Amino acid sequence: MQEQRTEGSGERGTYAQQLRQRFRWLQSFTDDELHEMSWCSAGLELQPAEQYIDLSRPGRGVITVERPVRVRDGECYVSRTAVSDRVWRKLARFGS
Repeated sequence: MQEQRTEGSGERGTYAQQLRQRFRWLQSFTDDELHEMSWCSAGLELQPAEQYIDLSRPGRGVITVERPVRVRDGECYVSRTAVSDRVWRKLARFGS
């Protein structure tokens, strides 16, 4: 799976600000934590056996994909392997 990150002008603060504007629940994350995150763009496939959190609907909790799933418009996933354990635990708490 290819993951894409939109960094605007490429500055760390700008990237973090973009994520916070799109997903208000990420306000408690630091710029460094947000910079770790990358997400799947619409049309890409989530990979089997990988765990994800949908930033657009964190209440769904941790999602384990059993077969390839195509990302739909409006969905924004962070994969478990894309972030540190600390950031993953923080993300997962919002989905509990």
